[in-house]
Amino acid sequence: MITALYNWAKYKAKKDNLLYSPMDFINVIRKLIIGDIEVTGLYSLYEPIAHLYETYPFENPNYQFKIIDKSKKERDVSQEEMKYLMIPKRGLTGKAKQSIGGSIYARTTLKNAVIITGGKYEKVREGKNIIHRVVISKNKLIDFWRQRLLDTYFQSRGEFIGEERICPFCGIKHEFKNLRFNPPINIFVENVTNYNPYLYEEPSHSICPYCAMLFLRTVLEEKGPEKIQFPKAKNAFIYNLPYEPENEYIYEIFNKNKAGEFLKKEIEDMGWRYSEIDALYYLLYLPLFIFRSLPLSLSGRIKPYVYIVFASISKQAEEISNHFVITRFDYLAKVGEMINEEGGVREIYNFKSRLNSFIEKFKKDQVVIGYKLIFRFLGKMLSEGNIDFIFLHSLLRKEINQKKKDNKIPYFTGYKYLNAFLKAKREV
Repeated sequence: MITALYNWAKYKAKKDNLLYSPMDFINVIRKLIIGDIEVTGLYSLYEPIAHLYETYPFENPNYQFKIIDKSKKERDVSQEEMKYLMIPKRGLTGKAKQSIGGSIYARTTLKNAVIITGGKYEKVREGKNIIHRVVISKNKLIDFWRQRLLDTYFQSRGEFIGEERICPFCGIKHEFKNLRFNPPINIFVENVTNYNPYLYEEPSHSICPYCAMLFLRTVLEEKGPEKIQFPKAKNAFIYNLPYEPENEYIYEIFNKNKAGEFLKKEIEDMGWRYSEIDALYYLLYLPLFIFRSLPLSLSGRIKPYVYIVFASISKQAEEISNHFVITRFDYLAKVGEMINEEGGVREIYNFKSRLNSFIEKFKKDQVVIGYKLIFRFLGKMLSEGNIDFIFLHSLLRKEINQKKKDNKIPYFTGYKYLNAFLKAKREV
C-alpha cells in the first residue's frame, strides 16, 4: 500500500504542476541547512505545502503577529507576508499537524524562531483562549521563514546530515536524517521509517527530502486519497486508492466525483431521487461501475489495483480497522455485467436495504461496528469473490425475528445481487 500512496502523491504533484526534480529539491534543502539560500529557493520549499498554512492575516485569532517596518513602528502583517510565518491552518487533523510540526508551533518552534531573529514573543490568556503575540522586524522575516522551513521538513533541531543512504522510493542517494515522514493514511511501515533498534532514541529515516515532501503535501484531505463517508456514521469512512504504475487514467476513472455522476445517472434513470454518494453505495456499485466505465476489463487486459481502507475517527485520532485489495477487474466486470442483466440499480438498492436493516439494529454509538462487519463482508466479495454465508445468515436471522415479532411474513429481495458474484466466479 505504501507504494500506492507514493504513486498517488506523485500523481497529485503532477496535477498541481509541481515539476521539481528530486535532485533540484534536495540541493535546495542543502542550501536551507547551511543558510546559503535565496528567497526563490525558500519559496520552492514552501510552495508544495502552502495549502497546510494560513494564507490570510487574522484567520487564526490565537496568533497575533506584528511587523516592525523601517520607521520602527508596529503594523499588521500583510497577506503577502503570511508565507514567511507559516501558521498551521485551522482545522487540521492531528495527523496533518504532526506532519508539519504544528503541534509544537507555539510551544517550541515559534519561541526559537523569535529568539533567532531577535523578535519578541509573549503568551497571554484571554478568557479560555491562549493568545500568542509576536513582534518581528521586517528585515528578519527571511530568517524566520528559513527556520520555519527547517522545523517543517526536519523533526529534530540536532544534526540534519548523516551517513549516506538510498531513498526507498526514488532510489536517490542522500545524506539527510531526522526528516519528517507521515503517509496520508495511518499505516506503519517498518522498513521505510526506522532502521534503528527498538526503543533507540534517534530516528533514522532513509526517505529523501523530495519524497518526504510528496507524502507531506498529501496529509490534507484535499490532496490525499479520497474519503467517502458511510451514511449513518459520519466518523466512519473508506479511503479509495487506485494504483496503476503505467497509466494515470485509473485515477481519473476512480475519481469520487466521477463515481458520483455515474451513480446519480443510474438512480435518476429509475425515476428515484439521488442525494449524494456514500461509502455503502460506492462499494455495492463498484462491479457495475467497472463494467460500464472500463468494458475492456472483461478481457483481462486492464491490470490496475484498488486499495479500499476502512477508517474511523475517535477523539480526532484516526484508526485503520481493515482493508482489501481489488486485483481481478475481469471478475468484477463480469459481476457487473450480470447485475446489469438481472435488474441493475434495483437489485443493488434491494441488497442495500438488507444491509441498512442490519445497521438499524445497532445503537447510535455502535453503528461503526456494524459498518466494520459489512465492510469485511463486502471486501471478501469484491476482492476474492467469496460470500460469507455465516454473516449473511446472522444478517437475515435478525430480520426474520423482527418480522415474526411484527407478525409479518418475511420477504427478501436483493438475492440476485449476491447470485451475480456466484455465477461470475463459475465463468471467469
